[in-house]
Amino acid sequence: MPDNIQSFKVVSVGGLNATQNHLQLSEDAPGVATRLVNYEPSLFGGYRRIDGFTNYGNDETVGGADAEGKVLGLEIFFNENTDASEVIAARKDRVYTFTVTSAAQSNYTGSDDNGRTLTITNPTNLVVRVNGTVQSSSAYSVIGNTVSFSTAPVLDDVVTIDNQQYSFYRATLAGSWSKYNTGLIHNTATTSADREVKRLRAAKYNFGTGGKICFVDGVNNAVVFDGLNWVYLDPTNTGGSSSPGGLNAPARPEVVNAFEGYLFLGGDQVDADAVAFSDTQNDLNFDPATNSDVLRVGFDVVQLAPFRKDLFIFVATRLRRRLKIMTLCSLLSQLQLTWVVLPETASLKLVVTLPF
Repeated sequence: MPDNIQSFKVVSVGGLNATQNHLQLSEDAPGVATRLVNYEPSLFGGYRRIDGFTNYGNDETVGGADAEGKVLGLEIFFNENTDASEVIAARKDRVYTFTVTSAAQSNYTGSDDNGRTLTITNPTNLVVRVNGTVQSSSAYSVIGNTVSFSTAPVLDDVVTIDNQQYSFYRATLAGSWSKYNTGLIHNTATTSADREVKRLRAAKYNFGTGGKICFVDGVNNAVVFDGLNWVYLDPTNTGGSSSPGGLNAPARPEVVNAFEGYLFLGGDQVDADAVAFSDTQNDLNFDPATNSDVLRVGFDVVQLAPFRKDLFIFVATRLRRRLKIMTLCSLLSQLQLTWVVLPETASLKLVVTLPF
């Protein structure tokens, strides 16, 4: 039995530190944790054990039997039209599966193996597979909600028909999920298959005409929801409420934020160093004839984050130097862009300061 026992109190402060020597931490910072499982930051400082989680609603999955895969995005949005908060989630539409039970079958329509009625909602981006192999568009034709093969799949072949799109859902008071009828097609991948939706990002804002939320995914145009209507910010449109978008709007933005009355979009992999902003107090207008413009930051944009009077533009680079540049824009003649090195990661961020 040990005969020299000492006890002392250790306050759980300092968070997780898995990089420094444990002996040094025990001497200099005894409250720091070196390994944590099921812990979270405490409201009173330090860290604490997580009480636990429970499924939202009645344990129903988003989209139910009509959806598959992970939840692509989840946001809480206050809808001023209903004067209530809405939980909005997005998830990929489930593929239709048909197993051939006859000697050969050319036409596929009606109920699939899961009792779901085949509905072709995205014919331009449709992907058809036989036993997992993608079929060329010349191997089949689509008429209405029927897919017909020129060479019929045979007994026990598995045919899958994928609209390659996702849907938005709203949590109901009953604890289930109700699908939004957005009137838009939300592709999960580009037609060339060079990009696919990994996650959705969103920004909530109010420019004086009511609360809105803008979603981006890196594949489609940015989409704006005002509580009633869903619209794309299409770069082929002319801008404004009747033709949302404009030439400055990126076609496939991946990051979004609202800042000082402007909607900022960036991260389009086709134009990776561009950050576009809307007209003043008009998120639906990216027409270059207005106050909308495009910033060229010189590096791939990976995130936008406003803080007080600055907008931080995070870019992908390991550059170890400081830069200061001045950009003249149609609206912001004194817009100041300042490069700042983050010493902890040796990465770079761009600080945008508006002249008001």
